[in-house]
This record gives sequence, C-alpha cells and structure tokens, in this order.
Amino acid sequence: LAQQSSMLGFILPDSAGGDGNVVIEAEQIRNVSLAETCQFLKQELSPLVWDSCSPLLIDSWEANVLGSPSAQIWIPPPAQGPPVVEGIFSQTTEKLHGVFVGATRAELPSAVTQEIVDRTWLLSLLFQRLGYVGRCSFDLILVGDTLSQCRVEFIECNGRWGGMSLFMTLMARIFGDWADQPFGVRVAYHIPGLERVQFVDLLNRFREELFDVRT
Repeated sequence: LAQQSSMLGFILPDSAGGDGNVVIEAEQIRNVSLAETCQFLKQELSPLVWDSCSPLLIDSWEANVLGSPSAQIWIPPPAQGPPVVEGIFSQTTEKLHGVFVGATRAELPSAVTQEIVDRTWLLSLLFQRLGYVGRCSFDLILVGDTLSQCRVEFIECNGRWGGMSLFMTLMARIFGDWADQPFGVRVAYHIPGLERVQFVDLLNRFREELFDVRT
C-alpha cells in the first residue's frame, strides 16, 4: 500500500468517532526494511493501545474528501415491512485522522443523495434478510473534485444507536418529523466539572430555553 498511496490509515474497527484512527504519510515506510517498518509502526500505533490479536484495518487514506455523510436506517422485523432510510446527515470531523465532532442535515446534489439512499437501502435489506433488526447507520465519504461528480464510498457500518440517531429520534418524538425542525449536533468531550452537576441543576439553568410540550 505504501508504494501506491500518499497516506495510510490504521483503524480499530470496534472504535467510534475516529478515536481509533492513526494516519501516517506513506513515504515514511516506503522503501525501508521490514524491521524498520515494524519498529516505526509500533511507535506510531501506540496511541491505539492495540492488542495484536485484535483486528486492525489498514488502507489508503483518501486525501480529496469533499464530505462525510451518515445514513440513518431503521430495520424492522420482516413482517413489519422493509428498511427505512430515515435521514442523511453531513458529519463534521477534525484533525488529520477524522475525529467526529458533530453533524447537520446533509445538503447534497439530488443525484448523490439518491445514490446514497439506494445503496444504503439495498444493504439494509440484505441485513434484514440475514436476521438483523433495529437501529443501523452507514458512514460514507464523497471523494473527488466536485460534489456533482464525486465517488461515493462506504467506510463504516454501525449496528447500534449512535451520535446522530439518538438526536434524530428525539427530535422526531418532540416535533413529529425531525426534518421540520432543522437541528445540529456538536460533541463536547471535555466539560470540567460536569460530572458534579445534577439534572435538576441543568433544568434550573436552562429553564427559559427548554422545550415545553404544553406551549
């Protein structure tokens, strides 16, 4: 891979939000000995705390990425009907290794949106026929020079509730249809002292700004 790529990505498949990603320049291990490569990777991959018996995905790291959409799917039992593509969101990532920090509703060319819907729905139908039931999402990247001519690539499947599906479902429960009330999600990993705050404290602090179903 180092001979044909400019960047390489090392990814722990069971991590979330990009926290299990390490990205390096391929030239750093190009045309060096296996022993040197091994020593270099041991040092670079140390932040992953990787157990060498666990899976590790290694692939070319795309450089010309225009966006990272996420398709949110609900897969019911077969007797209740086919899968539903409930929403497509544009994810915001930071740093070279793509750490997830938030998302908003995707605004993509109609042809790109339709391709994402078609392909994720077909995959979800396959999942359903294999016995999967429940919440699922697919992360993709759009690769190319323009959105109108980009290549849609799947990079991850999350068979669980996640960073967007929780908020999308909450908004749908409150407003009936999440799409009628545009919203964004921003992840804050470190808020000092938050663990000492009780829920009643939050209610008192944000009382005037909280949604009240009665009004």
